[in-house]
Amino acid sequence: MQDVVSKTPISDKTIFRLSSLTKVITSVVAMQLIQDGKIKLDDPVSKYIPSFANMKVGVEKKADDGSKTLELVPLVRPITVLDLMRHTSGITYGFYGDSLVRKAYKEANIYAGEFDLAEFAERIAKLPLHNQPGALWQYGHSTDILARIMEIVSGKSLFEIEKEKLLDPLGMTDTGFFVTEPERLQRLAQPVPNDSDFRVGRLYRTEVRQKWQSASGGMVSTMNDFSRFAQMLTNGGTFDSKTYLSPKTFELMASDHAGKGSGVERDYFYFPGDGFGMGLGFAVRTDPGNAKPPPPGSLGELKWDGASGCYLVVDRKQDMFFVVLEQTPPNGSASSAPSSSWSMKHWRIDAVRRGGLVVAALAAFAVVGSLHVARAGESASVEGVFRTRASRVSATTSATKSRPARFRARSC
Repeated sequence: MQDVVSKTPISDKTIFRLSSLTKVITSVVAMQLIQDGKIKLDDPVSKYIPSFANMKVGVEKKADDGSKTLELVPLVRPITVLDLMRHTSGITYGFYGDSLVRKAYKEANIYAGEFDLAEFAERIAKLPLHNQPGALWQYGHSTDILARIMEIVSGKSLFEIEKEKLLDPLGMTDTGFFVTEPERLQRLAQPVPNDSDFRVGRLYRTEVRQKWQSASGGMVSTMNDFSRFAQMLTNGGTFDSKTYLSPKTFELMASDHAGKGSGVERDYFYFPGDGFGMGLGFAVRTDPGNAKPPPPGSLGELKWDGASGCYLVVDRKQDMFFVVLEQTPPNGSASSAPSSSWSMKHWRIDAVRRGGLVVAALAAFAVVGSLHVARAGESASVEGVFRTRASRVSATTSATKSRPARFRARSC
């Protein structure tokens, strides 16, 4: 169902809040601007936003009595566009973890009032960085700063850029930042009323048009729209004979930029997870990982997700993608969740792929959602509302280029 209160049925036109799945759309359009020569990966952020030249890094100092203070130290090197795209800028969030820098973010009230991306970038510039640029994978508002640079180089708002270069050409007519029109409001998915806190430090205000177009977590889309985006990625940057990303640009985006030799460290909050490196906007499967048996999937697989439960996997070697759209808060506090459970599998999303068989399973605490699995030009979807922790839905499709997909769904 789209809404458990009104009993409105779900459809491929139901509108979902994408949360951090917004980041992959922003990143793809940023890659288009890099492809066009408007931005370079080694450009310092301060080239476009001068206040970033004066940022400091917060280093925790512990006194003999056990108390902690924050010492501000200069940057070893400038933050670059590459840092923004692979989340190594040192910019963080204030809703997870208990470091003093994250507490400073939480206490700064950075979401207060009416503001646009330009103002938001200045608010971030006044805060300390969590770590030196390039030193640690650190999840935060880097994509919002990237979006501000995109606005500066194009002379347009973020949404105008995205519509021009990606959304309109792909036919993603229901993808944007706000849902205020009466007809579209009727198609907006709602979380279960008693489980609607997404725990991201702010309220989603999708139904209120604002100046801030949150490039890191503010977009909405439908299964009809987002599956077109996913198919474009599965095709390597093309869709319906139009090229969005050249082979060279796609390879650059889909390569690991935070692996061996990069100097990037990983800690407890490395959300891409075991076996995954970091591309430009996507987690990239680089090895089988330490799990026994190793989770299924191909090397080079791309994935990302968001706090509302939306989830994308693109496996080009198997000519397959799958998309999960939900409106489901995380099961437990992000501040205490280890990367193994919170990273990319927030709500116990698992996929098992064996040859031509695709089995996608979703288990959640309370879900309003839709699942779309596609392989070799065939697709299937399942949707439902699950009201208990033990609830589970699975969809199975077996497809090859010469054999139509067979689909089975069950709820238990």
